Amino acid sequence: LRINFSLSSRAIALPLRQLTRGSSAGSSQPVCFAATMGGDDRKLHLVSWNVTSWARSLKLIKQHHGSLIQWMDSHAIDILALQEVKTTDAKLVSEPGLLGADNDGLDSFWCPCQTKQSRGFNGVATFARRGLTRSANRRALNDPDLDAEGRCIVTDHGAFVLVNVYVPNSRGGSQLFFKMRFLHALRRLIDSHRDNSREVILCGDLNLKYRPADLHWSFRSVEVARLLASPLPPASDTVGLGVVQKLEKAWPMLRPLLAARFVEQKITRNSKTGQQYQKYKLCIRTPDGDKVELGQPFETSERAMHYCSVEGHFVTNEGEGSQGGTGCGDGAGGERTGHGESTGNVCEKDVLQLYPPDTLSVGELVECLKKSRVLAPASVLRGEEVDWLANHAARSTGVSHDWMIDLLASDMVDTFAALRPDATDRFTCWDQYKNKRYVNEGTRIDYFVVPRRMFDRHVSEGGPLDPLDDSEGSDNCSAAAAAVEDAAEAGATYTGIDSRGLPYDPNSAVAAARAATGCGRWRQAPFEGGGLGDAKREDYRPPHTGMLYLPPPYSDHIAITLLLERVANVAPLTLEQTAATKETQPHKKQSKLSSYFRPKTAASREAATKSSKSLAGPIEGKQLAPASGGGPGTPTASAVAPTSAAKPRARLCSETGAATTGPSQRCGDAAPGSAQLKRARSETLIASSKTLGSQTAPSSHNQQAAAAAAPRRQQRRSSAPQPTNRAPNKLQKREKSQQSLLSFFGTPS
Repeated sequence: LRINFSLSSRAIALPLRQLTRGSSAGSSQPVCFAATMGGDDRKLHLVSWNVTSWARSLKLIKQHHGSLIQWMDSHAIDILALQEVKTTDAKLVSEPGLLGADNDGLDSFWCPCQTKQSRGFNGVATFARRGLTRSANRRALNDPDLDAEGRCIVTDHGAFVLVNVYVPNSRGGSQLFFKMRFLHALRRLIDSHRDNSREVILCGDLNLKYRPADLHWSFRSVEVARLLASPLPPASDTVGLGVVQKLEKAWPMLRPLLAARFVEQKITRNSKTGQQYQKYKLCIRTPDGDKVELGQPFETSERAMHYCSVEGHFVTNEGEGSQGGTGCGDGAGGERTGHGESTGNVCEKDVLQLYPPDTLSVGELVECLKKSRVLAPASVLRGEEVDWLANHAARSTGVSHDWMIDLLASDMVDTFAALRPDATDRFTCWDQYKNKRYVNEGTRIDYFVVPRRMFDRHVSEGGPLDPLDDSEGSDNCSAAAAAVEDAAEAGATYTGIDSRGLPYDPNSAVAAARAATGCGRWRQAPFEGGGLGDAKREDYRPPHTGMLYLPPPYSDHIAITLLLERVANVAPLTLEQTAATKETQPHKKQSKLSSYFRPKTAASREAATKSSKSLAGPIEGKQLAPASGGGPGTPTASAVAPTSAAKPRARLCSETGAATTGPSQRCGDAAPGSAQLKRARSETLIASSKTLGSQTAPSSHNQQAAAAAAPRRQQRRSSAPQPTNRAPNKLQKREKSQQSLLSFFGTPS
């Protein structure tokens, strides 16, 4: 059985078994798995996403979907882990709606950056359906400096513990020691939970790549000296043999040229606007002495010199990069060095290796061989030779690579790599400043990592990598879906063969490129300005383990997904009100200002009731309480007389000429509606609000003292001249602001 329903004008076909979640009839939005599934079919759909600014991303989500909860419903998300939310505790208190922290049906847990130099940056947060979370902790690394960075939050969901992290970027090596310090604290945290027999899910932006497949082919590293020192490829590998033979001839000439490279300034000009920029270009001399440029113009001379570097890159513990020298241990070449213990330092020495000597990216090596003229034009690497170099000779290197390898060796699983081992060019992050997403030149740096036992028992693939292919009857974005549309326009039927005459392959680079751009719907930003435009349309599909391609304006990252099945102890859970959990919810810490005007105890509640009766007179246009006898909490019959009662005849005061309206009003007292009466009402309101804000009822002695002082204040004020057409004095301004405050909160009850 199948059910077809519409999601944001997109028709999606889902098996009926995936919809048995208690949703109401006719609902056009899927609901979370955990809400209604029971028995052995309990499922959870987890999503991790680096948003690079949650306020901006959420604003677009609300524009396109109405609300955060509706967007989560459309993708059937149960738990949403965010990185780089870029907020503060103060913003969460003052503007929780701007950040989605006050959503009904969701619990949110926050870890903003607390350091003075980075406050408002970094930050992680986890949203979960109400009843899925037991506790949260944003000081889990047990290192004050690291915890203050706002890079790690831990939430307990009963069946597992979710560790949501945003790992520091090494920034070209300057932050490599700090990054490794964070990674080792993270490893200790994971091990501590596993030692307590807890299942741990690590998710987030790890800012590392441990497989060549996690980078675009042009970014992958080749250790040329190691490759040439290794045994030759087998005789059957004619392409590999040809590549090695060319490098054996070219490298002895090319390396000295790269070692003598130099930097020159270059002025570039925007062809659209005419604006000029000062850049730096990297140059080498050919064997004939000609000068040639390598790479694109760079922002700084240091970045230019790092391009095509053959000296290697090492970092000291002061955070300063250096080229040349000896690396940490014998780790040259990116092999495991044995110093990556989870509880120890990454290296006993004071130098860490970012990449070893004689290492170039595939793109750099191909460019250098072409421009340096060390090979004849007909001998430069092309086509299948470049593919062999990227897929067979490239290696991942560096200490962060070693950390990831060590973590996976401890019986942990990278879920995407395990379930999608043949996927090509599936990246999660691109340089949008250079529009690299539209040529699919990116990296995969976002991960879900789970214990092996949990992977075997609960992790599910959940469907194809792309949004549903042709066999599932979907019109969502995929290479196959595009072929379906093309065939339909031509009046033909798609048979599973694409425009090149090849069967559709969801693991191909073509499929990955089409998914990254929404089948061409998401267009790049023009270089002359104007931004990315408005990409409303998203692809919807059943929950799965893989990637969730979101429009480029949302973020320079896409989301990654994890589908768990047969999960025990899912819901409902009671959120523990521990100090650690409360700290992760700053939007709930600060009560609203109106709460300070509510009585807190039975005694203060009784006093508030009395005071509200006395307030009824001046607020509703009735008489004030008599000047003699009783206070604001002891109203008299005249004070609470209905407005429809006969009003007493007015008389004139012999001293001031002011009108009085009753025997209880003495000469000099304010007449109803005058400025004096308004001030008296304001004082009464302020006095009553202070009474309501206290924890206990005021004493009768204080009430009598206030009542005795009130007429004397009124007489002094009324005796003063009241000129007209004059700017209000400080007292009037203060009383006006007090009245505005009270009118905002209304009458306490």
